[in-house]
Amino acid sequence: MFLLDANRPCRFAVKFYDGDNLTIIQGGIKTKVQLACIDAPELKQPLGQRARRRLKGLVEGQPLSLKVQRRDRLGRYLAEVYADGHNVNEQLVREGLAYSHTGPYKGCEGYDQLQSQAQHQHLGLWLHDTPVIQSSPQQFRQQQYGNRHG
Repeated sequence: MFLLDANRPCRFAVKFYDGDNLTIIQGGIKTKVQLACIDAPELKQPLGQRARRRLKGLVEGQPLSLKVQRRDRLGRYLAEVYADGHNVNEQLVREGLAYSHTGPYKGCEGYDQLQSQAQHQHLGLWLHDTPVIQSSPQQFRQQQYGNRHG
């Protein structure tokens, strides 16, 4: 577990790129993090900006810890992010601001159930019987960028 504590003298900053990517800067060292087990809408998609604002609201100024699963092909840490002890990844899915993206990954148990609950409650992406966005974030990235982005 990678720990950062906002209450300790050692300070860090966080940059938020979208609803599931952030960079932690501590002592001049940048740690890029992709939130594991989820896929949030891209900024140009419906709810993309809202997902980013919510991620920022959950994380900013809180003691952070990362449960790192592995590194992705872009060198980012794939991790569950905990802010003040609460799983941020799960919260975004619970609120309908990210898809469960468990795939063949271990450590993502329970995310599909959280997505089903958000769908049942018609939250965020699931406001209607079908998703609010027409293509998944992964499909959107493929259409916009090809294979250059994860």
